[in-house]
Amino acid sequence: MSSSEIFMENDKHSMALKLSELGYDVWLGNNRGNIYSRGHTTMDAEKDYFRYSFVEFGKYDIIAQVEHAKSISNSTGKVTYVGHSFGTTQMFAALSQNFANIKDHVNHFVALGPVAKLDHI
Repeated sequence: MSSSEIFMENDKHSMALKLSELGYDVWLGNNRGNIYSRGHTTMDAEKDYFRYSFVEFGKYDIIAQVEHAKSISNSTGKVTYVGHSFGTTQMFAALSQNFANIKDHVNHFVALGPVAKLDHI
């Protein structure tokens, strides 16, 4: 239910704006299932769209977001990924299996408020 809006809270003191002011190219990602992703064009929301877990987020969604940001930014370098809550869990999943060679795309991973400990999943 949460979204990238959490990185924009506190107006001019938000993490996203502060990083942007420091010269970073900041991208805010949103996952399937939140308010910004309810209008899928080919999948039925009730039947197919919500059939996923943190594994699919790690296997498909993270790399899609990273590749999209790099493509639009015309960047060939690695990115620093800052995740919050479930955003940390999906990156833990991606890194643990090195889905789509994610380790070749990420130089640093900052996990803010991890939502789960993988040894209990």
